[in-house]
Amino acid sequence: MTEPAKDLESTIQEIVAPFDRTDGPGLAVGILQEGQIRLRKGYGLADVGGGVPNGPDVPMRIASLTKQFLCTVVMMLHEEGRLSIDDDIRTHLPMLPDYGRRITLTDLMSNQSGIRDFLELRLLSGGNFADHVCAGSSMALVESVKDLNFEPGSDFAYCNTGFMLLTRVVEATEERPLEEVFQARIFGPLGMTSTHLVRSDDPAIPGRALPYIETPAGLAPGLWGVPLDGAGGLVSTVDDLLIWAKNLRNPRVVGSPDIFASMTAARPFGDGTPSIYGLGFSVLPYRGAPSFGHHGQLPGVFAELAIFPTLDTAIVLVANTSALNPFVVGRRIADAIVSERLAARIPDPVGPMLDGLYHDRERDAVLEISSTPAGSVSVTTVMMDAPVDAHSPSRFGMMWPMSMLDLQQAEDGGLEGSAGPRSVYLDKLPAFDPGISLADAPGRFYQPELKATWSILGSAEGLRFRIEGPCGRQDFDLRMLAPGLFQARMREEPCGPYRPVLRLSGTNGRRRLTVATDRTFGLAAEEIAGGEHPLP
Repeated sequence: MTEPAKDLESTIQEIVAPFDRTDGPGLAVGILQEGQIRLRKGYGLADVGGGVPNGPDVPMRIASLTKQFLCTVVMMLHEEGRLSIDDDIRTHLPMLPDYGRRITLTDLMSNQSGIRDFLELRLLSGGNFADHVCAGSSMALVESVKDLNFEPGSDFAYCNTGFMLLTRVVEATEERPLEEVFQARIFGPLGMTSTHLVRSDDPAIPGRALPYIETPAGLAPGLWGVPLDGAGGLVSTVDDLLIWAKNLRNPRVVGSPDIFASMTAARPFGDGTPSIYGLGFSVLPYRGAPSFGHHGQLPGVFAELAIFPTLDTAIVLVANTSALNPFVVGRRIADAIVSERLAARIPDPVGPMLDGLYHDRERDAVLEISSTPAGSVSVTTVMMDAPVDAHSPSRFGMMWPMSMLDLQQAEDGGLEGSAGPRSVYLDKLPAFDPGISLADAPGRFYQPELKATWSILGSAEGLRFRIEGPCGRQDFDLRMLAPGLFQARMREEPCGPYRPVLRLSGTNGRRRLTVATDRTFGLAAEEIAGGEHPLP
């Protein structure tokens, strides 16, 4: 081993030291620079009970990193003339509802379709991600909801539904399962022998690193029961992902320079505003350097591919613990190995004076800023929790690949800025004593597209929120933030934190309950008169 290699290994060891454990899960790391593999190493355990160590050759789920492989196939089929990325999705899948506007394959690949995320629809129908269900139930949820989050091409919302639908388009075009398509078009030609589409964890995947969630009571297994396809079903290794990174650097075997140039360019919104996502790739500069890649997340599974083309550097992380943010860890590695080629870091423009809850009145989103005595500051939304990312001496967002927030403090103490094409303003919520308002909150509400009942219930412990629907029943603790505004938190979180925001509006038995999350806007349920369910 050369001295430079030793130096690099020691540097990475310092960054991942909290996860290099002999009694807990961890991660595997790979680094490619100038076409050469400079590091491939595992840290922590792949199987805590069995004492099996992680390694660059240990298979792990890579979750949403799957999307770039699916979009590569779509682009190959487009290049071959077998479909067009400008096709309306209903041309290929006529069973979908009539959305009243054209939604293209490009809209789906860029998360600009406005279609609602089927995984979140499952949560809002009373289910969770640990449920063992059939693939058809996910499609049935999508077919039941025709209301969109926004006009296609006008905004961004991360949406697994788009990639589930693209899976079906590819399989219909190729007339074979996606497993075979991936093997024939990508994994076989590249020699990615440990990468496979595995739609279910039942039966268990031999030799795979087991996923773990950190809980107050200790480690718990990361449970997942919903079938996965081109939206997030791949199992791979760091070694195989380094092969893929080499192909992206110089695509001689799979794809073409034109395909990957299209996929790794952020697709602008309809009004010309820049976005943060291309076609299956997030596209985010870091400290002045262009970068693209993707983040993957399932319960107890985190993955990250970060490529810095002008620095000729690729970083791969695959983890089997929920205790780390691989997007942040990947950037810390970049700070360490290419710091001299990055722009100077901007000091965070956020301090303890900004701590608190903020409310976006247009969409009823709630954001929380919290700081620690050590000086770290985090931003939390419905499903995301990440450090502050300074954009300028006065503006900031979240260090998270799917957030477009660009904010600064307003003169009145709120936050103002933008979220992609949308201007945003967030009030700072004052401390609130709900008092007698709690007695007026309970009621039952019906969401017809999901065939679900949403209930606000009173108890000696305070308010609760309950969802009952075709996918099951879920209970949440409910916190009133302001008159008619609530934050719910799932009582049992097998899927990780989930904190939807509820808006209760209207009077005299004609009230409406509207849900807002990171991926769902304006989904509403009407109050059930007299508390009776409208269906027999």
